[in-house]
Amino acid sequence: RSISGIKGVNALAPKNPLEFGSSNLTVVYGNNGSGKSGYVRILKHVCGAREPGIIHKNIYGSKEEAQEAHITYEQGGVLKTHHWDGNDTGETLSTVDIFDTSFGTVFVNNEDEASYEPPILSVFSSLILACEKVASALEAEIRQCQPRKPDISADMKNTPEGRWYEGINAETTDEEITKHCLFSSADEDEMHTLRQRLAENSPTEKAKELRKQRRHVDNLVQDAR
Repeated sequence: RSISGIKGVNALAPKNPLEFGSSNLTVVYGNNGSGKSGYVRILKHVCGAREPGIIHKNIYGSKEEAQEAHITYEQGGVLKTHHWDGNDTGETLSTVDIFDTSFGTVFVNNEDEASYEPPILSVFSSLILACEKVASALEAEIRQCQPRKPDISADMKNTPEGRWYEGINAETTDEEITKHCLFSSADEDEMHTLRQRLAENSPTEKAKELRKQRRHVDNLVQDAR
């Protein structure tokens, strides 16, 4: 609700308490050097802010004068007062976050979990989250686009063409692919012959049959003479 009884803090010597009222927003204004920052430093020390700053004593006052202030606040509908002696932190007031320019650098420069993030800074969090989602989507798309050559059998891998196929990479030229993948009419004839040979039930029996046919033909020729 208010700060009063300030002693030994900068050049602050208020005759009346600085009242904050009970509304959601209180504007404290004044000329440069009027002590606005001094009040904020007191609150930051009392509330245990991470960047409290240094509270200097009044250079025009006594060096032995102790620093103190009274902070009046409301808790559960009851007004309470915390006496600050320049060192301690109010246990109840330690849950209050004080945000100013110096503390704003904590959000921007440090990777820390903050208990409060002003709406204007949430833009950075939203931007980071959006970038991470885009990066994840791109990585998933890249993984799906990675080329994979069809695997070939082990016996094919030991052939000259199989070894060339296994060595295909990004540096393989179109000319090399055309040279090794060209299928000519001679290749077609050879494949047809091989298929016929593979279709035979027993090559040995086929050879015997052909020799038998040859002997039969030779006998016919001899008889004709």
